[in-house]
Amino acid sequence: PALDKVSEELSELRRAVEHPEAAALEGLALTGRELKSLGLRGEAIGQTRRRLAEHILAHPEDNDRRTLLRLWRSWQREQAKEEGTDQGRGG
Repeated sequence: PALDKVSEELSELRRAVEHPEAAALEGLALTGRELKSLGLRGEAIGQTRRRLAEHILAHPEDNDRRTLLRLWRSWQREQAKEEGTDQGRGG
């Protein structure tokens, strides 16, 4: 039993080291429900949450709702600008 507990803790530690974004996702200040209310659907919600989680791993001080919304909106503007540029090139 004690050995099983140690083994389980080692597995959790390994997951945390190999996939730190998983813990960041759990603690993300912006929920999937909030992203859905902003118009995101399906996989776009998961992709956005993963991208935000990666960001807060590098910048943990940004993990508040207002900052994450501002960041998401800037990504949306960049994407729209890129899509407009691509359309201007006939793409």
